[in-house]
Formats: sequence, structure tokens, C-alpha cells
Amino acid sequence: MPSSSLTNPRYRSAAEEPFLSQHKKDHRLRSVGPRLTRGRVFLIAIVLSSIVWLLLVFQPSTPLKSNKIDPASITSVEPTLLDYGEGNQKWTWKLPANLGGLLRPQVYGEMCRAAHRASDSAAGHGRHAHHGYYWVDQHFLNPRVEDAAFSRGVCKRSLTYMLDSPDPGLGSMLLGLWSAYGLAVRENRTFFVDDSNWSWGTYATYFLPRKPTCRPPPPNLVLPCPHQVPHLLVAHSTTSATFGHAFTDFFEDARKMRVQRQHKIFALARSGYEALFRLRLSAADEEAVELRKKQLEEETSGNEKILAMQIRRGDGKDKAFEWRETGHVPVSHYANLISSAAATAGGNATILLSSDDPEIYSLPEFANYIPAQSLPPSPSTRSLLPGGWTRQAFENARASGGDVVVDLAREYFRDVKILGETTEELFCGGNGNTCRVLAVVMGWQKAVEEEGWVNVDDDRGWFGVDW
Repeated sequence: MPSSSLTNPRYRSAAEEPFLSQHKKDHRLRSVGPRLTRGRVFLIAIVLSSIVWLLLVFQPSTPLKSNKIDPASITSVEPTLLDYGEGNQKWTWKLPANLGGLLRPQVYGEMCRAAHRASDSAAGHGRHAHHGYYWVDQHFLNPRVEDAAFSRGVCKRSLTYMLDSPDPGLGSMLLGLWSAYGLAVRENRTFFVDDSNWSWGTYATYFLPRKPTCRPPPPNLVLPCPHQVPHLLVAHSTTSATFGHAFTDFFEDARKMRVQRQHKIFALARSGYEALFRLRLSAADEEAVELRKKQLEEETSGNEKILAMQIRRGDGKDKAFEWRETGHVPVSHYANLISSAAATAGGNATILLSSDDPEIYSLPEFANYIPAQSLPPSPSTRSLLPGGWTRQAFENARASGGDVVVDLAREYFRDVKILGETTEELFCGGNGNTCRVLAVVMGWQKAVEEEGWVNVDDDRGWFGVDW
């Protein structure tokens, strides 16, 4: 029987190799072996890896499956209670780290209501106590950032205003947006706008967005309550939490009387107007606004007083008891007030007119008044607003397709800018959001101190976000 060393020549020891007879197969292997040097093996590896790399780079790209959670799939969020024993309880929010965006507005509203219950439970009592606006809940724990690397460049503190528009009125949107911005500045928070739920389209369609110096926080860290959270969300659905009773108590000036108590709240909204109301409608819109303002200045020659009326109809109702039958201040009341103001000015006045109801422009009472814009609302939008602004009119505009919704908003924003920035005395229904927005554009000195803003509805002075 042949030895194992002869039948398996590959496994002979180096010591016996020179003395053993050579096997043909082994000879063939040895003759090839020396040619595969380390350098050649290394070169072959480089070539192969280059080929693989080229195949990966130039092959058709296939989209990666997203592992993000759809925000719409989350319909409710409950607070998480943490028990540390001996009656020491804490509570927090736990949203998925891979949340693909902000939650729906109604979910945030429910979270604020649930926050009250969680706070009371952690504190050991079942009844909600009323606290000051900047009260800090010692039982609340801010959510932890799991990935420290992901948080690099993220703002330390922020306020995100969600344009959710359950009320599609643009006046309420502007007043809420501007007030939220003023609040963010006061609290040293970077301001962001979320338009993912806005029925009017995208924010950048109408306004020039501000560019923050830091990144927005991940969606799972953006929370509506409590107010102490680093990354606060404010929306129409959380209005009572952010701009409610505690807000009013803190920002009203208790040393003043009537509307003078509101000057701090007015200042918050005014700072938002100054920073955010930069129209980005189109070059034509910007030019139209400035041209109209210049035209009015030339027509009045700096001598005539500019008066203005903003008349609302539609879903918005006036509040005074005397208007209870119609829900709106009659046009005759507007006409009487404006005539009296013009007489006080010695008849030397230009009267501008603006309304959400296109039919107002053709009424005989206002035959000598001038539309705020060179032309009243266009025929395409006029046909959609019979009787004034209503939710149904807005839905009809959306259903009609095209740019009708954008055109409606453009006309509205142009009116606000022209009226607010030119008039010296304005008559409007003070319980309407647009009326109060116009006061903010006029400014505190002109609107309040000089009494240039006149509420034709009731005797109530200016107030902020209606909660």
C-alpha cells in the first residue's frame, strides 16, 4: 500500500519535500503556484472590487423601502405614566422615533386635553388645577433623544405653527401665525411653519419663508403640551392651550383699562406681521400693491384723509344684540359712520372699500367709494362668493380646480396690505378676524392710541386670538 505522503502530495512536510519522488499532478500545481505572487493576488482583488463598484454605481437605481411611520396612521396618543415607587410618579410622551411627519391637528388637540389628566394623576389628585402660563410641571419628563448624532444641528428650542385650517378663514390664520411668531421670539424659540395640513396649499406660495440657522426637530419631539417642552407645536386645535385663559392672564396689563390692557398681546402679533407678511405671490402682486399705494398717495396729494371700510358677510357673524336678526351690521350703519368721519375731515377724504362679498361693491350706498384695489374681485372669484365668505364657498372653489383658491388668497392678502398700510381710519366689525388683523397692520399708535380703528359691531376694543 502506498504511503499517505505519496497519495496526498499537497500535504507533505517541507522537511521531506526535496527527498520524495514527484507526482505528475503535484508537479503541475507547483509549476503554477509560484506565478501567483502576493502582488498579483492583490492586483486581481483590486480589479474585481473595481468591477463590483462600477456595477453598483451604474446599475438602475431602485427606491429603498421607507421604514417611516405614516403620521395619518396614528389617530390618538396617550401619555405614558412612570412609577418610581413611594408615590413618585412622572409622565411623558412617547412618539415613534421613525415618525414620518407631524401628526394630524386633531390628535394634538386631544393630547393637550390628555396632558391635564396625566399631570393630575402624576401629582396625586384627580382634579385639574389652574396654573400660570409659565408654570413648570415637575412631574413631566421631556422625551429623550435616542440618537445623539441625529440631533446635531437641531435647534435647541423651537415653535412650529401648524396651518391646519379647520376654519378656512385667512384672517384667523394670519392672527394665529403672527401671534405664534411673536411668542416664539419672546421665548427664544426658532420659528417654523408646517403647511402639510393646510387646505390653501403651500405657505411658500404666498409668503417668503424665513431661513432658520438650525434644523427643525424630528417629529417625535414636537409636542403641543405642556408649554415647557423644548419643541412646541401650536395649531388651531391647540388654541385654548397656547392662547387661552392663562395666556391672557399673563400678557394682559392689569394696570391698564379696557383695550390698553392688550398692548403686550398686540405687540406679539405686530412683530409677526413685521417679520412674516412679506408677500411672495408674484412680482405682479408686489408691484400691484406698491403701485396702488403710490397711486392713492398721489390722488390724495398728502392732504386728503384716507378712510376705509371692511365689510364682512358669509359665515362670520357680528355679535351685538341689535344685529341678532341678520347676524351682520347693516350697510346703512357703515355708511352713516363713514359719512360722519368724512364730515369731520371737512369733506376732504378718500374712502376705500373692501368686502368678502363682491355684491357690496355695486350697492348704491357706496357708489362714490373706491375699491381698495384698482379693481374689485375678479369675475372668476366673484361668482364663487355670493353673499360673502363661507365654508361652502371655499369648498366650491377647491372643487373647481385650477388656481381659483390661490387667486382668492392673493386678492385677500393684497386687500389687507393696501388697506392696513394706507388708511388713517378704518371701520370694520371688530369680532371678525380680518378686522383685528387690519388693526395690527395699522399699528398700535394709529389704531389704538389715535383711535383710528373703529369697531362698528359693539364697544369691545381690540383683542388677539379668539380661543
